[in-house]
Amino acid sequence: MSQIPALSYLSLLDRLASVHQQTHRAAVTAVSQATTWRNWLIGAWIFEYEQAGSDRAHGERRLCGPEVRARILGRLSRDEHHG
Repeated sequence: MSQIPALSYLSLLDRLASVHQQTHRAAVTAVSQATTWRNWLIGAWIFEYEQAGSDRAHGERRLCGPEVRARILGRLSRDEHHG
């Protein structure tokens, strides 16, 4: 059985820093991709609703107003804290 070579303190710190940097980069990439997918889906569903939503009267209740956007984002934010 081979033995694990003894590490110096500086080698240990280098390895820890390297693992941290690599996994941090991977986590940031994953969050960025998930956020992009979420935003794309939300936009697509809003577009679909505005084009042909079953409870939408012709031209009324558009979701593009700032007060409606704020309400949607507030609800999404609340759901994240409870989910």
